[in-house]
Amino acid sequence: MPKLRTRWLVRDRRANAFATWTLLGLATAAGLVALLGGTPLRAAGIGLLVLVAAVPSRPPGTWRRTFVWPLVFVVTLPAHVVAVGAAPLADVAAAVTLATFALAVVVDLHLVTPVRMSTGFSAFFVVVATVGFAGFWAVFAWGAHLLFGTPFVETGDELMLSLSVKTAAGLVIGLGFEWFARRTLPVVDEGGVSP
Repeated sequence: MPKLRTRWLVRDRRANAFATWTLLGLATAAGLVALLGGTPLRAAGIGLLVLVAAVPSRPPGTWRRTFVWPLVFVVTLPAHVVAVGAAPLADVAAAVTLATFALAVVVDLHLVTPVRMSTGFSAFFVVVATVGFAGFWAVFAWGAHLLFGTPFVETGDELMLSLSVKTAAGLVIGLGFEWFARRTLPVVDEGGVSP
Protein backbone atom coordinates (compact mmCIF):
# COMPACT_ATOMS: atom_id res chain seq x y z
CA MET A 1 0.00 0.00 0.00
CA PRO A 2 1.44 3.42 -0.92
CA LYS A 3 2.67 5.56 1.95
CA LEU A 4 1.71 9.20 2.29
CA ARG A 5 4.53 11.38 0.97
CA THR A 6 4.52 15.00 2.14
CA ARG A 7 6.18 16.17 -1.08
CA TRP A 8 2.81 15.58 -2.78
CA LEU A 9 1.22 18.41 -0.83
CA VAL A 10 4.15 20.53 0.41
CA ARG A 11 6.47 22.50 -1.87
CA ASP A 12 9.63 24.52 -1.28
CA ARG A 13 9.30 26.94 -4.18
CA ARG A 14 9.19 30.72 -4.18
CA ALA A 15 6.13 31.09 -6.47
CA ASN A 16 4.10 28.57 -4.47
CA ALA A 17 5.13 30.23 -1.20
CA PHE A 18 4.14 33.66 -2.51
CA ALA A 19 0.68 32.41 -3.53
CA THR A 20 0.23 30.52 -0.25
CA TRP A 21 1.26 33.42 1.97
CA THR A 22 -0.95 35.79 -0.04
CA LEU A 23 -3.95 33.52 0.52
CA LEU A 24 -3.14 33.19 4.23
CA GLY A 25 -2.78 36.98 4.49
CA LEU A 26 -6.17 37.50 2.85
CA ALA A 27 -7.73 34.91 5.16
CA THR A 28 -6.15 36.59 8.18
CA ALA A 29 -7.59 39.93 7.04
CA ALA A 30 -11.03 38.32 6.66
CA GLY A 31 -10.64 36.89 10.18
CA LEU A 32 -9.84 40.32 11.58
CA VAL A 33 -12.84 41.81 9.77
CA ALA A 34 -15.01 39.06 11.25
CA LEU A 35 -13.63 39.73 14.72
CA LEU A 36 -14.20 43.48 14.44
CA GLY A 37 -17.61 42.86 12.85
CA GLY A 38 -18.86 41.00 15.92
CA THR A 39 -18.53 37.39 14.75
CA PRO A 40 -15.79 36.02 17.01
CA LEU A 41 -16.70 32.38 16.26
CA ARG A 42 -16.05 32.90 12.55
CA ALA A 43 -12.82 34.73 13.38
CA ALA A 44 -11.68 31.84 15.61
CA GLY A 45 -12.42 29.32 12.85
CA ILE A 46 -10.48 31.31 10.28
CA GLY A 47 -7.60 31.71 12.71
CA LEU A 48 -7.46 27.95 13.26
CA LEU A 49 -7.44 27.35 9.50
CA VAL A 50 -4.58 29.82 9.03
CA LEU A 51 -2.53 28.24 11.84
CA VAL A 52 -2.90 24.72 10.44
CA ALA A 53 -2.05 25.91 6.93
CA ALA A 54 1.11 27.64 8.22
CA VAL A 55 2.58 24.54 9.94
CA PRO A 56 4.76 23.37 7.01
CA SER A 57 6.80 26.57 7.30
CA ARG A 58 8.10 25.42 10.68
CA PRO A 59 10.90 25.73 11.77
CA PRO A 60 11.49 29.48 11.40
CA GLY A 61 13.53 30.43 8.39
CA THR A 62 11.74 28.07 5.99
CA TRP A 63 9.13 30.51 4.69
CA ARG A 64 9.22 28.94 1.20
CA ARG A 65 8.20 25.50 2.49
CA THR A 66 4.39 25.62 2.35
CA PHE A 67 1.38 23.59 1.35
CA VAL A 68 0.64 23.70 -2.36
CA TRP A 69 -1.41 26.83 -2.97
CA PRO A 70 -4.56 25.06 -4.28
CA LEU A 71 -4.85 23.16 -0.97
CA VAL A 72 -4.47 26.42 0.96
CA PHE A 73 -7.06 28.07 -1.27
CA VAL A 74 -9.61 25.36 -0.45
CA VAL A 75 -8.72 25.38 3.26
CA THR A 76 -9.27 29.15 3.42
CA LEU A 77 -12.27 29.10 1.05
CA PRO A 78 -14.93 30.11 3.63
CA ALA A 79 -12.94 33.22 4.50
CA HIS A 80 -12.83 34.20 0.82
CA VAL A 81 -16.49 33.31 0.17
CA VAL A 82 -17.71 35.35 3.14
CA ALA A 83 -15.38 38.23 2.22
CA VAL A 84 -16.93 38.56 -1.26
CA GLY A 85 -20.46 38.22 0.10
CA ALA A 86 -21.41 34.88 -1.48
CA ALA A 87 -23.38 33.73 1.58
CA PRO A 88 -25.45 31.04 -0.24
CA LEU A 89 -22.20 29.24 -1.08
CA ALA A 90 -20.87 29.55 2.46
CA ASP A 91 -22.33 26.23 3.70
CA VAL A 92 -20.95 24.23 0.77
CA ALA A 93 -17.61 26.02 1.04
CA ALA A 94 -17.49 25.30 4.77
CA ALA A 95 -18.15 21.58 4.17
CA VAL A 96 -15.42 21.28 1.53
CA THR A 97 -13.05 23.32 3.67
CA LEU A 98 -13.63 21.17 6.72
CA ALA A 99 -12.69 18.04 4.77
CA THR A 100 -9.65 19.73 3.22
CA PHE A 101 -8.71 20.99 6.67
CA ALA A 102 -8.73 17.36 7.85
CA LEU A 103 -6.37 16.48 4.98
CA ALA A 104 -4.09 19.36 6.02
CA VAL A 105 -4.10 18.02 9.59
CA VAL A 106 -3.03 14.60 8.26
CA VAL A 107 -0.08 16.19 6.45
CA ASP A 108 0.78 18.31 9.51
CA LEU A 109 0.82 15.16 11.66
CA HIS A 110 3.15 13.61 9.12
CA LEU A 111 5.45 16.66 9.16
CA VAL A 112 5.80 17.36 12.89
CA THR A 113 5.26 13.97 14.54
CA PRO A 114 6.60 10.45 14.00
CA VAL A 115 3.13 9.36 12.79
CA ARG A 116 3.22 7.79 9.30
CA MET A 117 0.08 6.74 7.41
CA SER A 118 -0.69 4.92 4.20
CA THR A 119 -2.73 6.83 1.64
CA GLY A 120 -5.71 4.53 2.31
CA PHE A 121 -5.63 5.18 6.04
CA SER A 122 -5.06 8.88 5.37
CA ALA A 123 -8.25 8.95 3.29
CA PHE A 124 -10.16 7.11 6.04
CA PHE A 125 -8.73 9.51 8.64
CA VAL A 126 -9.89 12.49 6.56
CA VAL A 127 -13.47 11.18 6.58
CA VAL A 128 -13.48 10.39 10.31
CA ALA A 129 -11.75 13.66 11.24
CA THR A 130 -14.22 15.64 9.11
CA VAL A 131 -17.17 14.08 10.93
CA GLY A 132 -15.45 14.66 14.29
CA PHE A 133 -14.58 18.28 13.49
CA ALA A 134 -18.14 18.93 12.28
CA GLY A 135 -19.62 17.50 15.48
CA PHE A 136 -17.19 19.39 17.69
CA TRP A 137 -17.84 22.63 15.81
CA ALA A 138 -21.61 22.15 16.14
CA VAL A 139 -21.31 21.72 19.93
CA PHE A 140 -18.92 24.70 20.12
CA ALA A 141 -21.28 26.86 18.03
CA TRP A 142 -24.23 25.83 20.19
CA GLY A 143 -22.30 26.80 23.35
CA ALA A 144 -21.36 30.14 21.82
CA HIS A 145 -25.01 30.66 20.89
CA LEU A 146 -26.09 30.06 24.48
CA LEU A 147 -23.36 32.21 26.01
CA PHE A 148 -23.00 35.05 23.50
CA GLY A 149 -26.10 34.90 21.30
CA THR A 150 -24.17 34.03 18.12
CA PRO A 151 -26.18 32.63 15.19
CA PHE A 152 -27.02 28.92 15.26
CA VAL A 153 -29.28 26.62 13.25
CA GLU A 154 -32.98 26.91 13.98
CA THR A 155 -34.03 23.24 13.93
CA GLY A 156 -32.61 19.78 14.43
CA ASP A 157 -33.29 19.04 10.75
CA GLU A 158 -31.06 21.95 9.70
CA LEU A 159 -28.32 20.66 12.00
CA MET A 160 -28.60 17.12 10.58
CA LEU A 161 -28.50 18.47 7.02
CA SER A 162 -25.40 20.50 7.85
CA LEU A 163 -23.65 17.49 9.42
CA SER A 164 -24.68 15.28 6.49
CA VAL A 165 -23.27 17.74 3.95
CA LYS A 166 -20.00 17.88 5.88
CA THR A 167 -19.84 14.08 6.06
CA ALA A 168 -20.45 13.82 2.31
CA ALA A 169 -17.69 16.38 1.71
CA GLY A 170 -15.35 14.32 3.89
CA LEU A 171 -16.13 11.23 1.81
CA VAL A 172 -15.58 13.08 -1.47
CA ILE A 173 -12.27 14.66 -0.35
CA GLY A 174 -11.01 11.44 1.29
CA LEU A 175 -11.93 9.21 -1.63
CA GLY A 176 -10.75 11.84 -4.10
CA PHE A 177 -7.36 11.98 -2.39
CA GLU A 178 -7.14 8.17 -2.40
CA TRP A 179 -8.03 8.10 -6.11
CA PHE A 180 -5.50 10.84 -6.86
CA ALA A 181 -2.78 9.05 -4.88
CA ARG A 182 -3.37 5.70 -6.58
CA ARG A 183 -3.69 7.08 -10.12
CA THR A 184 -1.08 9.80 -10.32
CA LEU A 185 1.46 9.49 -7.53
CA PRO A 186 4.47 7.20 -7.50
CA VAL A 187 4.05 3.93 -5.64
CA VAL A 188 6.31 3.60 -2.60
CA ASP A 189 7.13 0.20 -1.15
CA GLU A 190 7.21 -0.56 2.58
CA GLY A 191 10.88 0.46 2.80
CA GLY A 192 10.02 3.95 1.54
CA VAL A 193 11.72 3.55 -1.84
CA SER A 194 10.06 4.31 -5.16
CA PRO A 195 10.45 1.49 -7.69
